This record gives sequence, structure tokens and C-alpha cells, in this order.
Amino acid sequence: METQPQQQPTPILEIAWTRFAQLDEVSTQRNKRHLRMRRLIAFLGILATLFAILSESIPFESGLAGVIVRGLLILFPILASGLAAFTSTNYSNGDWLITRAGAEEILKEIYSYRTILQGTPTRRTWLEKRLVEIQRSVYRGLNGELTMETYEGPLPPHYDPEDPTSDWGFNDITGDDYFRYRLEQKLNWHSERVVRRQSERRRLQI
Repeated sequence: METQPQQQPTPILEIAWTRFAQLDEVSTQRNKRHLRMRRLIAFLGILATLFAILSESIPFESGLAGVIVRGLLILFPILASGLAAFTSTNYSNGDWLITRAGAEEILKEIYSYRTILQGTPTRRTWLEKRLVEIQRSVYRGLNGELTMETYEGPLPPHYDPEDPTSDWGFNDITGDDYFRYRLEQKLNWHSERVVRRQSERRRLQI
């Protein structure tokens, strides 16, 4: 198995990877919650339609069953409307997109530091400045509401020591390494995500 040099991590890269990991985690979790809320609203809409049909097919004198069906017919649209209002209020600014953009921008600068800026005496100062600028941009995009939990996971967050194509993240790399760690992995990730979205679209259509 190909191994990567495990020298002492550079402090500025530790900071950069930590900032990336924080934004990456916030973006991923917020996106999952947003999609979960949208699916729940759609499911409640389907249930409301179902009980609307049932209420029309059950006569008024059917007793308790009719009361329950009509009660649920009223309840489900109310729940769906409440969740829709909550989702609109809490997810309308697309904060997962803003944090994702910030994470990807930091990732780009990390690879710039490790490739084209090799041997440049001022690259540490340059990366510090870029991290401040990116975080300020994310802060403005979130309307001043930038609260993130402390990241305590591994750095880099997606590094797998058992995978020779996984990037350790702290050593300078060549153009071939950049292609393998950055471009090839991204291409594989997007290809997998396209297949997953196509499957999800077919399920929703059904």
C-alpha cells in the first residue's frame, strides 16, 4: 500500500483544516435537516389527501371512525402548514449553501498552499489572511449569525489511512498528487451523487 509522509502537521494547516471541517459539518447537517423537513411536509400532504378521500367515502353517521378520519383530515394540513412556516423561517437563507461555499473556498486555499505556493516564504501569512477573509464573508452571508460547535473529529475530516487515494492533508504535494486527491475524488463524488439523485427522483415520481 502506498503510504504518505507523516511529518509534524503544520499549525496553520491544522487551523485551516479545522475551519473547513466546521463549515463542512454545519453545511452537511443543515442540508440533511432541510431535506428531512421537506420530505415530512410532502408526506403530510399525501396523508391529508388520503384522509380527504376517506372522509368523502365514509358516511357522516359512521360514528367514531368518521370522527377520527375527519379529525386527522383537519390535523395533517395544520401540521404541514406549521412545518412549512418553520422551514421557511429557519432555512430560507440557504445557510447550508453559504457554509458549503466557505468550506470549498478554504479547501481550495489549502491546496494552493500545498502546491503552487511551495517554497514561498510568505505562504503562511497569505493563508492566514485568506482564512480571515473567507470567515468574514461567511459571517456576512449568514447575516451575522455564525455559530458553530467545536470540531473534535480527525483532521482532515475525510482522511482514511487505509485508503491510498485519501489525502493526509499536511504535506506538500505534486501536480499528480493534486489530481489524485482533489480532482479524481471530486469527480467520483459527483458521479456517485448524480446516480443517487436520479434514484431519488424516480422514487419521488413514483
